[in-house]
Amino acid sequence: MSNRNIETMKNDTNVLCHIQKLNEETLERVAAENLSFYMLIAEEIAPNYDTVYAFELSQAREYYSDVYKEERGFRPRISTDLSLEEVETLIENLEG
Repeated sequence: MSNRNIETMKNDTNVLCHIQKLNEETLERVAAENLSFYMLIAEEIAPNYDTVYAFELSQAREYYSDVYKEERGFRPRISTDLSLEEVETLIENLEG
């Protein structure tokens, strides 16, 4: 896991602030790289998650499903018991 602290993410309930920070980082990258296409995360989804960890886990699961479908032509079955670290390992293995 890069430089994220999993325990902090599990205890952080300010999902809206987390999404806003991610969106700010995206806009900074758009400006720095002069990108013409980008997507921001809808702030309205913040109440759907109890913690930043739950949000990040959901995002990782969705990303894995998308990449898997693109590679293999169908969506995988992903155990709901997998941790964020385990899903990220699946993503790393799939992307090579």
